Amino acid sequence: MKKVQALLLAAFISFSLQAQEIDKQASKVEFELTNMLINTVKGTFKGMQGDISFNNDDPTSASFYATVDVATFKTGIKKRDEDMMKEKYFFEEKYPYISFRSEQVIKADAGGYVAIGKLTIKDVTRSVNIPFTVTTKDQFTVLTGKITINRKDYNIGNNTGNMKMGEDVDVTITCVLR
Repeated sequence: MKKVQALLLAAFISFSLQAQEIDKQASKVEFELTNMLINTVKGTFKGMQGDISFNNDDPTSASFYATVDVATFKTGIKKRDEDMMKEKYFFEEKYPYISFRSEQVIKADAGGYVAIGKLTIKDVTRSVNIPFTVTTKDQFTVLTGKITINRKDYNIGNNTGNMKMGEDVDVTITCVLR
């Protein structure tokens, strides 16, 4: 009997630690930044994919590797979206994906978590901490993280001037897992 219980426990732990599937349709990265010092530009990236393994009971065993397709960049203004694919911005032809790979996940004091890892945009990889929360809705687990990055740190429009485009970009990541 004890062997059966041990096997069931091992199977449950193994199942709960396996990679979860990202729902590409529901997952997204939203961003906003200032434009001309008076406007706010909002937009999204879609096409999130990768390998996610997360367990509320053992966040230290979590691992995240996720990418978004740069070509899915949308602000609602076609000309601006096309310009952002050019070399001085995202250079989509050479760098088609933005990626994040976790190195560690820790439980935060406020009941959430922090994913510590590397964010790669274009040819730049930098260490970042992404605070996130976890909610469950129906059969889905939703990870929602927020971070502010400086676009110039990633060589995005470095020569456009700060009057035209703000440096700080507020990013909200919604990763829906099945």
